[in-house]
Amino acid sequence: MLHLTESDLRFLVETVATSRRDYDHIVDLVRDKEDLLEVMLEDPKLTERILREDNGNRSSERSLKNSLWLGWRSTA
Repeated sequence: MLHLTESDLRFLVETVATSRRDYDHIVDLVRDKEDLLEVMLEDPKLTERILREDNGNRSSERSLKNSLWLGWRSTA
């Protein structure tokens, strides 16, 4: 089971659902849908954003998200 914080969910939705702007609604829709979250975690846009922000040395919060994503990828 995935354990994503609200912040993680928001980051994921904002990164992957680029054609939408109703992020709060999407977060509510996918929160408990592990099958959808797994697909979203595999989206190349997520990898690109993490690498782009990591190269720019963004906040430590982003480093936590990187760890979360890398941890999920290693178990998938």
